[in-house]
This record gives sequence, structure tokens and C-alpha cells, in this order.
Amino acid sequence: VDFPSAAFFDELMVKYPKAKIVLSVRSSESWYKSVSETIWNPMGMEHYWACWISPSARLFQRMCKGWRPRVLGNPEPSILDKEAITRAFEAWNAKVKATVPAERLLVFEAKDGWEPLCKFLGKPEPATPYPHVND
Repeated sequence: VDFPSAAFFDELMVKYPKAKIVLSVRSSESWYKSVSETIWNPMGMEHYWACWISPSARLFQRMCKGWRPRVLGNPEPSILDKEAITRAFEAWNAKVKATVPAERLLVFEAKDGWEPLCKFLGKPEPATPYPHVND
């Protein structure tokens, strides 16, 4: 699962003890570039002041404020501090790897395509190519 529920993976593991966990990874450099150009973009919904006009955008901003300390640490580093943010990203991935039992965890890179994901989930590979968006 993606955010915000991924920030609660440890609680979800307890609630669903047979669930498998997929940790999507990428280089910290490409992750930082991606979040900086999307959700942390000055015009992105997470930080753009005008979002306070929209009730749903306000909820989105509150949700982001709730998960960031769980993932990035508390006190949370500035999103402009690339080194601190990428260290937090790497620490998060290490925490997930250290917490989830190996038999329940797939460390997955999108570039690997369907095969490892489908094998881990016990599902057949789709005939369609694996999507490559935001590489």
C-alpha cells in the first residue's frame, strides 16, 4: 500500500498477521527528485497555501502532516534539506526491512517488472507490460 497507510505498516502487520508487505524502493536521489517535483512542489497540494480554500485539500494537508513525522522523524527535517530528507527516507526503508519478517516482505523496485511481485503474491503475471511512470 502507499501513503498514508504505509506509515502504519507495523500496526497493519499486527491487525493482518497473514498479510504480505511490499516495500517499493528506489534510489534516494530519484525519490527526492520525485517528491520535490510533485507533492512537495510549491504548487503541490501538500504545501500550497491556496489549498485551504478546498475542504478536501485541507484534509489532504492534515493527513500529510500526520504521516510525515512517522516516516521522516520528529522533529521532521525541512523538505528543503535534501541530505536530511534522503537520510530519513533511507532510515525508513531500513526500519521496514528490520521490522517485517523476511517471509512476509518483498523489497520491490518497479524496474524489475511483474515477475517478482507476482511470484511473491502467488499470482500469474499479466500479459500487459509493467507500467513505467515516474521512473
